[in-house]
Amino acid sequence: MYDENVMSDNDFDIMLDYMKDMKGQARTKTIREAQEKIPPEPTDVDNDIFDAEAALNAVPVSSSGAAEQQETNQQEDQESDTPVIKRARAIVRVLIVD
Repeated sequence: MYDENVMSDNDFDIMLDYMKDMKGQARTKTIREAQEKIPPEPTDVDNDIFDAEAALNAVPVSSSGAAEQQETNQQEDQESDTPVIKRARAIVRVLIVD
């Protein structure tokens, strides 16, 4: 289901509609499998050399600016995602209801 050569985008969209109703262990296992295909988000703490002062200076003054910057960074990351990662993110979005 993650390989677009095996399942077309149209069939994948149909499958997502069916997945919305998954329950129990099948839902849990599918979420876990999809999350394993998504690489972890890099953080400043992951760097060997962390400059706290530079990190503080990079934070925008308004909180809405910080949220917008984080959203922009996430969009840039998702644009460079492989088809497998994009599909995994789609599955997680469908199965994890806020």
